[in-house]
Amino acid sequence: HKDDTQYHYVSQVHMAGDLMGSGDDTLVVAVDSYGAVYLFDSPSSGSLDINDNDVYLDIDTDRNGDMGDELASADLDDDGNLDLIMGAPSYDYEYGDEYWQKYYNRGAVWVAYGPITASRTRVDTDHDDSVIHGRASYAAAGASLASGDLTGDGVDDMVVGAPTSSTSAGTCQVGVIGDLSSGTSSTLANSSDWYMEASNRCGSAVGVGDQNDDGYLDLAV
Repeated sequence: HKDDTQYHYVSQVHMAGDLMGSGDDTLVVAVDSYGAVYLFDSPSSGSLDINDNDVYLDIDTDRNGDMGDELASADLDDDGNLDLIMGAPSYDYEYGDEYWQKYYNRGAVWVAYGPITASRTRVDTDHDDSVIHGRASYAAAGASLASGDLTGDGVDDMVVGAPTSSTSAGTCQVGVIGDLSSGTSSTLANSSDWYMEASNRCGSAVGVGDQNDDGYLDLAV
């Protein structure tokens, strides 16, 4: 449903496992341009009103970066609880007031660690959430996401695409990040266990699956 008070529309949905610790699957809904993500615990059949959510999450509303444009879930810290992964490819990063201290559309990926309770409203490192930033302005980190145990250590990994990740035209990045502990704040290049740079907007889409049926997950870019 449209949120009539904001005139924004649903941009992404993700049917996750148990993100809230209730034992039921969680429906995750992102609202375009508002940078908000809504969680519904075991929703009933039929239509839903966005205002009937069980948990509402956002970041700094002045720099929401379209958080939730991409959604995924995985147990990234290996504590037995699913974590919510949210891409914000238009996120701006600032470290000062001067124009040269601002990175526009650098992009970011935010991780809210489960179980996510109804008392949560803000996603930030003060709540022991994690954030992975793109490298430069217009990097669009978080434009694509995937998850799974790609490194073979028994712990879920997160795949992040940044299709325009360099000031050099056409250069892009894809990183595989494993064992992401809570409270992490880093860049895609510095936090990745496996990392690639290429051209032609690599990372616009990523996928994970056992393509060759050998029992190990493979990465498609």
